[in-house]
Amino acid sequence: MDFSFFITDNKSGYKTKETWFSKNHPKEYSEIIKYSEGKLPQDSTFKEKIWVYFHKLESRPKCCGCDNLVKFSNRFDKGGYLDFCSLDCANNNQEILSKRIKESNQKKWGVDYYSQHKDFISKQKKTKKERYGDENFNNVKKMKTTKELLYGNSNYNNSDKNKISRRETFINNVKEKTSDKFISYNLEDENIILECSICGKNYEIYNNLFNYRTKQKSVLCTKCNSTDDKQTSGLEKSLSLFVSSLEEIETKNRTILNGKEIDILVPKQRLGIEFNGLHWHSDLYLDKNYHLNKTILASSKGYELIHVFEDEWLQKSDIVKSIIKNKLGIVDKTFYARKCIIKEVSLEEEKKFLNENHIQGFVGSNTVYGLYFENELLSIMSFGGLRKSLGYTSEEGSYEMLRFCNKLNTKVVGGASKLFKYFVKSHKPKKVISYSDKRYFNGELYKSLGFIMGGETKPNYYYTMNHTKYNRYKFRKDVLVKNGFDPNKTEKEIMFERGYNRIWDCGNIRWEYSLQ
Repeated sequence: MDFSFFITDNKSGYKTKETWFSKNHPKEYSEIIKYSEGKLPQDSTFKEKIWVYFHKLESRPKCCGCDNLVKFSNRFDKGGYLDFCSLDCANNNQEILSKRIKESNQKKWGVDYYSQHKDFISKQKKTKKERYGDENFNNVKKMKTTKELLYGNSNYNNSDKNKISRRETFINNVKEKTSDKFISYNLEDENIILECSICGKNYEIYNNLFNYRTKQKSVLCTKCNSTDDKQTSGLEKSLSLFVSSLEEIETKNRTILNGKEIDILVPKQRLGIEFNGLHWHSDLYLDKNYHLNKTILASSKGYELIHVFEDEWLQKSDIVKSIIKNKLGIVDKTFYARKCIIKEVSLEEEKKFLNENHIQGFVGSNTVYGLYFENELLSIMSFGGLRKSLGYTSEEGSYEMLRFCNKLNTKVVGGASKLFKYFVKSHKPKKVISYSDKRYFNGELYKSLGFIMGGETKPNYYYTMNHTKYNRYKFRKDVLVKNGFDPNKTEKEIMFERGYNRIWDCGNIRWEYSLQ
């Protein structure tokens, strides 16, 4: 059975009725329901489940104009899912607007834009001749010349006058919000230095933290109202103790990164480990590129730097410990792929294995293979179609490698290579893409499999509260508005007022494999 079954001789729509289909095609019905689990909400229509199953989607697509998920149109003849999440998003989309403008102008003038019409061009030349004595007079050139005369720069935003104006506006805003004495402000890194009216000492405070504390009406001074946190400090100490039980370490090293601190340094392995408390490493205190820039700086000095988020050490410490031991070349068990057999892994076993052994946990897939030694699952590699949510268009023969991991504290020599070669031989893909998380991995595995680096993504953010981080997709603006929050405010403003902060990762490396 293929998708054409549902759109052939089905004017009354009986083939897409769940009761009829489950009774007459129980096997296919079971496969559709099973595939949609974890990919769609439980209240999704049966039509949507059919669409997702036969088009091999991993989740609902995203809006072409923003990150919101789109609705299912309930019409197979209309492409299944809508292109936009709202009319406003469709109207604001430049591609759609441009298409509409061109269609309208073609009807009226026979050209895409009225400025291309011969009447417009002749009128424009006539007007320029009358006003400026030159039918080819360049207005843009005159505007740039005027701006340079007035502001010393043809781009006002980059002019010294604009920078001075912005600085004065900000300083006045700071003075209105606090009685602490203003000392200085750096426009580039947004750090404010004030003199505390309580302790009399100068203190430095980041712009976002300043705004947060003024809204909360709490003490601004970072010396009176310290950013130290006992729980976070205790967790960092426990991580240090674990690493020190494996190798000789240094803590609070400031010599490697030009004065910047490395929480835990393993000199012998040239490995640095950062413990990132979710509150104190949020964008209240740190720039969104802070973790990435620190990783890049460490790499330039010949060191690998990994970042352990607080909740990962609290909730997934066994996985974090296994990753660190692997970095240090320490494994409890070693197997050889040539002695293992490859089998397809059931959904239930896949979920359990990934949640117990992969730092990102389970994600739905179309194809998943496992390496087994005497019926013990040692390694998993899973694949799916290209995800629209990542900006890709589904293509025949193109896949994404979604997950690969070994069992905790286990090394399988040649395991990844054996699984990937089996997939390539079985599916003959034209292209395979995958991503490595720069917080933990440098992508050497992908190089060994024949992938090449295809680019890097910008840092992504999570929302944090009470020592836990949350995927931002749970707090999309459309969801927040449905729950009664102000539609005139941004997602960030709503979450900020609820007491949530954001923490940024280091981004990902995108890897690409092409079948030669």
